[in-house]
Amino acid sequence: MGTLRTLTVTVLFVFLFTLEWASRGVQGGTISKVEGHPASGNRYDKKRILKELQQYKEPPDDIVRSMAFKVKPPLNLDHEWRNFCWNQSIHGSNKFLCLPYFYIVGFRKCATSDIFERINVHPELNLPFRKETLWWSFRPFWSFTEYADIFGGVTYPRGKKVIMGDADPNIAFMHRRTRDHIITKAHIMKMYTPDVRVIFMLRNPTDRMYSDYLYIRGLGTRTAGDFNRRVLRGWFQYKRCFAAKSVRDCIYNQRNMFSSDRNQIRLYQGMYIQYIYDWMQVFPRNQILVLRSEDLFSDGKKTLSKVFDFLGVDKLNDEELGAILEFPLVNRNDVVKKSAGPMWKQTRDLLNKMYRPFNEALAEYMHDKRFLWEA
Repeated sequence: MGTLRTLTVTVLFVFLFTLEWASRGVQGGTISKVEGHPASGNRYDKKRILKELQQYKEPPDDIVRSMAFKVKPPLNLDHEWRNFCWNQSIHGSNKFLCLPYFYIVGFRKCATSDIFERINVHPELNLPFRKETLWWSFRPFWSFTEYADIFGGVTYPRGKKVIMGDADPNIAFMHRRTRDHIITKAHIMKMYTPDVRVIFMLRNPTDRMYSDYLYIRGLGTRTAGDFNRRVLRGWFQYKRCFAAKSVRDCIYNQRNMFSSDRNQIRLYQGMYIQYIYDWMQVFPRNQILVLRSEDLFSDGKKTLSKVFDFLGVDKLNDEELGAILEFPLVNRNDVVKKSAGPMWKQTRDLLNKMYRPFNEALAEYMHDKRFLWEA
């Protein structure tokens, strides 16, 4: 009996060790040799992604209205202002309120905080005291009054040329769904502010993913090995989904997006083409600006000038732009990054293969090869 128990324990140990070894990989090894690894048989590519995007039908207006906030849109907008402004009677007194003219809507760990801090010093821009009011993503109040109050009404005394903005990297992917349709925040936002300007900040999705992992709280001790395990587990989940459903269904699937069992990493946020395409079906392209964080840091003056031109505010000279670019970087998280160490090479190779079809689709859709993120 003792011998049988020892043998059973040994077999169980070998099985568990083998399973952990397969999921973890060996630093410097070849991940594609793992059975079922996505590199050995992808069921999606650029052609399929673009085809599915084009086949999808936008939700009818009545469906969008049924999923909107339970608040009435502002009435009698004052069109002399570039912001969405109106006069409203509150407790017997007249109050002048405005909603933002532009939003930075995504994505996390793509320098949204860095660009927020830099453009906020422009004399014609009025951004809230802190980034991420979370109004559109998590805090849909019963009226716009509370949201407008966040901006302190400073637009009014500063004149009609000043524009307001908000930044929340959650807006890009937040959504509601019906049986047949995805209702994005773009649909809801257009109901209330149809002429709004939208800015997307993107980053090499592989680098974004590791930076996001190091920033997420509640994961315990973060290491390159733990990240590798989570990437494998998460990707197996998507791989199975892509084999059975559309790419859209898998990306917007709540279980894949917000699973809290063993994964807890946000692979979906690097699949940019899905979100960019969906927003550009709602708003005209001239109302959307798509930037790369790499360009902000490599050629900041050009990138900031592009933002100011997009927003229609006065240009700044080279000296002023240079002073803005001297601002320190935000949310670096250096302590955790140093403790975790660099991403393993096989993890980077895996993520590059995962995201490549999405990058290719984005580059073709945007007619810009920079979105391939090839060195």
